[in-house]
Order: sequence, then structure tokens, then C-alpha cells
Amino acid sequence: MSTPVSNHLEADLRDYTRQHGLVVFLDKEGLYTPLCDSLAARHADGSFPFPVVGLRGSYLETMLKLERLFDTVDPTPLVLHLPGHNEDSVRATPLLELYRPGKRFRRGLEKLVTEAAAGRVPPDAIKEFLAGSPADLATADAWLAEQLASPAGGLADELRALSPQALTDDLLARGYVSDRMGNDHDRDAVWHWLEVRLGLNEAWRERAGGVGSPSDIAFAAIGWALAVEYVHDLARPPRAALLGAMTDLPDSVSGACTTLAAHVRARHPEVYGRHADEVETWLADEAHGATPEDLGRIDTFRFEEQVVLDAGLVALEQERWQQVQSWARGRLDGASFWLREPGRRATWQLVLAAVDLGLAVEAAGGELGADSHESALARYESAGAVVDRAHRRLEQLRATLLVPRLPVFAELRARLDHLRHVYREWADHWSRDFAALCESLGFLPPAHLQQRTLFDEVVGPSAKESGVTAFFMIDALRYEMAQELAEALQGQPGTAVHLKSRYAELPSLTAVGMNVLAPVVTGGRLRPLLKGSSFRGFQTAEFQVTGPETRQRAMQARVGGSTCPWWSVEDVLGRDAESLRRGIAKADLVVVHGTEIDDAGEKGAGLAVFEGAVQNLRAAWKLLRGAGVRRFVITSDHGFLLLDDQTRKATPHGRKIDPKRRHVVYPQPVRPDGQVSVPLEALGYEGVQGHLVMPADTSIFDIGKTKQTFVHGGNSLQERVIPVLTVLHRTGGGPSTMRYALRVESKEGIAGLHCVAGQLSVVAQEGLPFSAPSTLEVSLRAVDAPDVVVELVDVRGATRGEGAGLVAAMGTPFEVFFRLSGPADQRARVELFHPSGVEDVQPGSTKRQFEVAGEAVDAVAPPTDKGWLMSLPEGGVRRLFEHLAAHGSINEPEATGLLGSPRKLRKFSREFDEHAALAPFGVRVEFGAAGKRFVREGDGE
Repeated sequence: MSTPVSNHLEADLRDYTRQHGLVVFLDKEGLYTPLCDSLAARHADGSFPFPVVGLRGSYLETMLKLERLFDTVDPTPLVLHLPGHNEDSVRATPLLELYRPGKRFRRGLEKLVTEAAAGRVPPDAIKEFLAGSPADLATADAWLAEQLASPAGGLADELRALSPQALTDDLLARGYVSDRMGNDHDRDAVWHWLEVRLGLNEAWRERAGGVGSPSDIAFAAIGWALAVEYVHDLARPPRAALLGAMTDLPDSVSGACTTLAAHVRARHPEVYGRHADEVETWLADEAHGATPEDLGRIDTFRFEEQVVLDAGLVALEQERWQQVQSWARGRLDGASFWLREPGRRATWQLVLAAVDLGLAVEAAGGELGADSHESALARYESAGAVVDRAHRRLEQLRATLLVPRLPVFAELRARLDHLRHVYREWADHWSRDFAALCESLGFLPPAHLQQRTLFDEVVGPSAKESGVTAFFMIDALRYEMAQELAEALQGQPGTAVHLKSRYAELPSLTAVGMNVLAPVVTGGRLRPLLKGSSFRGFQTAEFQVTGPETRQRAMQARVGGSTCPWWSVEDVLGRDAESLRRGIAKADLVVVHGTEIDDAGEKGAGLAVFEGAVQNLRAAWKLLRGAGVRRFVITSDHGFLLLDDQTRKATPHGRKIDPKRRHVVYPQPVRPDGQVSVPLEALGYEGVQGHLVMPADTSIFDIGKTKQTFVHGGNSLQERVIPVLTVLHRTGGGPSTMRYALRVESKEGIAGLHCVAGQLSVVAQEGLPFSAPSTLEVSLRAVDAPDVVVELVDVRGATRGEGAGLVAAMGTPFEVFFRLSGPADQRARVELFHPSGVEDVQPGSTKRQFEVAGEAVDAVAPPTDKGWLMSLPEGGVRRLFEHLAAHGSINEPEATGLLGSPRKLRKFSREFDEHAALAPFGVRVEFGAAGKRFVREGDGE
């Protein structure tokens, strides 16, 4: 007779003994004595691998049998069957010494029957049998054998070999099984199979639509699997009555459901989304009043993601940073299916950036807590700069991602506005504390922390070493941005990277800071040049230093060398290695200056430029190192304050033409409330009279301008702390031994966003394999369209960077979702490229032209560059689009003539969308009495 329950127990016991060795089988009711005696006999004839010793009345006899088995150095694994005993009673027997090192094994009959029958018999049939309280193992064997012996035949026999995933795939694709479901008998076989394997009951079947087509049955199966996954992920009992039967499904059945749910999510995401949304409408009781703590790890349904997001926004308002951080990271790391929607992912990215700022402010504390210039710098380096970096990153993401189409736009904007106030309150506190420290100890720090001594103490000694030193003077490179650059340079072989800080001179302006970076100090003092109350530069013993040419002259006079090249960052990026080597051949010092950060900030475009500017610095470093430069000093003239519309405060100060944004010079002492005043003489300035007045906090003076988000000139740590980043390479860089390429493919966009897929790969390798980086920076830009701005919204398969950037792993496919905007409606190709230029990466561009949202409403001008035509098929198709570019429209007879025949016109019409996507303008098809007419967008209105 078939014994399926016994066979299941035997297989379980066999695996358990193989894993654990000595197994103590506790059998309180003595239900399994016949089976264990049978296994002992089978071990004797070699058909069961392990000895089975049973307590059959005499403890002494049992112990003697065990002693013989353990009479070896490595005793054989075995099963010790103890009928009539449980964990408590065995402790009072002579077998306790064996029980302690052994592994306990217990199986209740009901659980055993459930495990053996699950996935083979409908759950309701299992419940019905167990409700009769089976007396013994033999009864259970007989029942299950009878259930499994029922004749099936036809499609039912074939279904037994399928997994739930395979059947669902077949139903969705209208495959072999779907073709067999032409009659009630075969459809009933599929429903029965779903009942057995997934536990799908009659109530769910009726709710899902009864008999139905293959796609209807697939919906019922998928919906059931999702509901079971939801129930078993819940931290509380389900509220919806429809879900009640799912709570006590056998583990293997519920496991099959969760496996199917995960399969559909991964393999059929669009189907998953539609089915989940429809099933969710049946579960209103579940969504009402749900909390994140109820919902477990998996967001099976959309409302679960929304519940967590809503709770996250509340927690953000309450400044429960750690809780929100946990939710945000969990979702951005891939735990929620619903973050496939770029708007939701963008929302959580903003939430996480807000949390990072909140945590940074909390860690920094509300008080500066410094008693010297040195300790103030240390506090800013370790804590204050972290806050400013988090604030800048949040504002950059806000400028890119916070758009009205986000699912909780108004609420999220309010939370981000709150973070602006949190940041401004912190910045004001620290600024006032630092102002008080300066009033107590002086606004001029010790000499080794002064900007004026930097050249003589750092740059000059480096330039006197053998070889050339590159001195980067980057306008408005804030300390935290230099931290970001230093982190990118760390880890280079044979490279020492050191980042320190100093105080910029006051007022923290370009005319002061840039000119004082030249060697203009005498005896620790400076002779500033003032025109009225405006600073122009400094007087040295020989000449005035007021701009690039005089700075270069002063530096070369101090360090020597036949030449002192003076290049902008753009100059360096535009030169090849040989040109750079020739340029530095006779120099001890090469100066690289950059104004991109300050220029963009002053124009109000800094948030879109800051990250790219740091990448450009890294690229310039890489190129100069490749040209043989081994020593670098990177610094700035001043930092800056990043303001916003909600928290910006403008303080009236006399006439609006009197002050600058963050300072004003008065001939006599003046000390309004909330401001600080310092005599110019106390700053170590000679030959000038007057007093410098500045806000004690981060407010600005009212100069009549309504929008000032990027300011400097004052005494805040954000403005005054400048980086001194030194990089020393023990060997020259030399050319890269690796070459890479970016592959790009146009994809269909979603939710109004464009999409491209990309992949980074090695195309040439001359060095050792371990020399290749595992990831590289990748960015996106418009091709041949300098006025088109790329707004990166989301990435999949890669890590989101800053601005239009991401970090891609070598060989791993990724997708980029983006928007394009420009001065007018047009179309543009896009290109994936390596923005920093650190490695040799061949960019990849699309053939497809993407729509650009224009600010103007003018018609699109015909394209003048015809290079795009090469992406179209040669012959009639190319001639037709060339005609459209030149004339704006073409009718059906003309198109037929260009293409060659009516058959070719029909073929062109079928492939029209594919061809039109490659043109730099939109094309529409009009129908009239004369037939089709193809019209370039912007024409024929």
C-alpha cells in the first residue's frame, strides 16, 4: 500500500539526521513506533542509511545498543526513538546524557499530514480530514494515498509537472496550456490545480470572475498570490474578510504564492502593477488606518507604499530623522516595487536628502562650542561642513526633482521648506557664535591660519622642489566641495591627499581673496587698495596686484622659473597631453584658475553647475598628472552662503546703494544691533582707515535686489573657511592603460519622462585586470544642442549621483529617466559620457531624437546640420526626410515618387514611428481627400 505521509516523514528524518548526526526522536503519543521499527529493519538490509535505536521498554538494553554504536572515534549518525517521552519527561531517564548533545526531533501528526499533503491536495480537504482527528499514521497514509490515487487524465496529468510560475507565464502568453483550455473539463482542471498548489478557494474564484479566459484565470492566480503574500507579510491579522482563509494555509502553499508574486513582479512588472491595483480595490478595510508597523517588509500593494510615505512625511515634520532614514533607505535600496515610478523614487530621494540634512544638523549641535580660531576650524571641518554639504545636495535635488507631478508635491514641499528653516536656524546660531568669538579674540586669526600666508608657507616651498607644482585658485570653492573632491582623489596608488583649512581675509570677496593668494604680504601685514569703499587688490613694494596678470607676475617673481603658465580650467580641459607637457616644460609653477562656481552662483544657476564644476577640477587634475605634474595645491578665495526664498532675510542699512550684500565699510566706528564691526587696522591692513561692518548672522543687507541666493563677503564660517588641498604623487601619472565605452539604447519613456538604457564596458586593456575601477561616473547631455538642459529624474541599475550624473558598475545594464528643456520646442539626441575625464571612456549617443520642452512657443526652425540623416535608411526614406527638413511637408504622390512604389509607401507607413524618432523635428500625418500628407511640426498651421 502507498504510504505518502510516512514517506514524507522518512525523507524529513533522513535529511535531519544527515545534518545533525545524533537525533533524538521524541514521540509522546507513540504514533511513530511502527515506522521507526521499519526503518531499523531497513537499515539492517541497507535501504535506510542511519541506525535507528528505539526505546522498547528496557533502558539498559537501549543503552547497550547505543554503547556498541558509539564504540568508535567518530560515532555514526543515528536516530534514537523515544516513544512516550517529551522534553520534560526525558530528563528523568538514564538517556538524559545522550539527549543533551543530541538534536531534538518532533513531529505532530496534524503538522506532518499538512506538510505531506500541501501542494498535492486542496487545503480545504486537508482541513476536513484533520477535523476528524486521525488516530494514527496508518490512517493518514490511507487517506492521502486515496486522495492521490484519484484518476485525472488529460490536461490534469500535464499540469502536475508545471510550477505556478510556468503556468502563469503560459496563461499570460497564451501558450500551450491556454490552447488546451477550450472546454469546461480542461478549465476545471486548471482551477483544481490552482486550488491544490496555491490554495485558491471558491470565494476568490467567484470574486475574480468565475470561469473566464486564460487571462482571467491568470488574474485570479496572480491576485490570490499577491493577497497571500500581503497577509503573510502583515504584522497583524488581516481586516478584510476576503483574506481570512489565507492565514492558515500550509507553509509550502503560502511559500508557493509568495514565490509566484515575486516572479510576476520581476518578469511581468506591467501585469503586476495592473493586477495589484485591481485587487487593492477589494481591500479597502486594509488601507484604512494602516500604519508602517503593520505592513512588514514587502509593499505588495500600492497603498502600502503610500502609507509609509505619508508616515514618513509626518515623521519628517516631527524631526524623527532616524525613523524616516530607515524607511527611505529601505525603499531606495529596492524594497518597494512601486518605486519603479520615477515620481515616487524622486520623492524618496528628496526625503532621504532632507533626513541627511536633519541628521547632520542634529550631530553638529546648535552651538559652535569653540574657544579659539583653531577649535572653530576643527568644529567646522568635522561637523559644520557636513551640514553645508547636506544642505547643498538637498537644494540641488530640490531644483531638479521637486515638480508638481510628484504624488505628494504640496506636502513634500512643505517638509522641505521646514528643513530650510532648520538649516537657517542652525547656520545663524553658528554664525553668531563665531562672530562673538572673533569679537573676543580678533577677526584676524594666527598667522598659520591666515590666507595671506598660504603662498609663502605652502605653495612657494612646493614650487622649490624638483618638478612643477600646479596651483589651483578656484573662485568660491567652498570647503565642503573640496572635501568632495578630496574623497574622489583618495585611494590613487602612490598618492598622498591632505585637506586642511584656513580663514579667508575679510571681506570675503574675490578682489580680496584672489589677490591675497599671491605673495603680497609684508611682515604679516597688507596694504589694500580701496576705491571709495570697494576693495581692488593690494600694494606690494614693487607694484599693485589687482588681477590675473599682476598675480602671475608676483608669483613668478617669488618662485622663479623661466615661465609661469596661467591657464583656466577650461584651457586645461581643452589641451591634449603633449600640449600640456610643452606648456609646463620650463616652469616651476603652473597656475590654474576657475570662475565657474562663482559665475554660476552670481547668475542664480549655481545649483545646476556646482557638481559639474567639481568634476571638471578632477578632470583637470587628471590631465595635468598625466602630463607629469606630481604636486598640487588647490584652494579658493572665499566660500559662500546658499540662501533661499523662504528664509532669506534682508536687513535695511542706510541707503540701498551704501552696503554690499554682506558688508559695508564706514569711515567711523558703527555698531548697529545684530551686526559686528571691526577696524580695518585690526585686520592687519595698513594705509587705510575705516571700519568693516557685517551681519552677525547669515542675513544680507538690503541692496534692492529681490533674488539673492548665492552671497559672500561676510564673516560666516561658510564664507571664511577656505580649503587647502594638497596632493602629492610619488610617481608621474602616465597615460591610462584602460579604455572603456558606453553603450546606449533608446527606450520607451513613462510618465512624461524620456528613457535610455546604457552599459559601461572595457574595450581595451593594456594593464593588469585589477587596475580597472569597478565603477565610473556617468552623465547625460544633449548632443549638438548647447542650450538644451538635461534634468535627470531617476536611474535603475546604477547609483544616483548629483545633477545629471550617476555611478555605473562595469558591465551592469542601467536605465536613465530624464527630461529635456530649452529655449524653444525642438528635438535633440542625447549622449552618455564620463564627465570627470579621469578615465578614457568613449561616449555613446542615441540615434533617436527626444522632445525638448521649450520656454518659447515659436515654430521649430528647419535643421541646418544634416548629419542626422545618416541615421536613416539610405535611399527613399532618407530623401523623404531631407525633403521634409527643407520644405516642411510632402503629399502622398510625392512620397510615393521618392520611395519608389505604393508598396514601399505602405511599408514606410508601418515603420513611420521608428523613422520619425530619428529626426530632429516632430512629424505628423494628416489625412485629406488627396490622401496622406506628412507635415513637419511647426509648419502647416
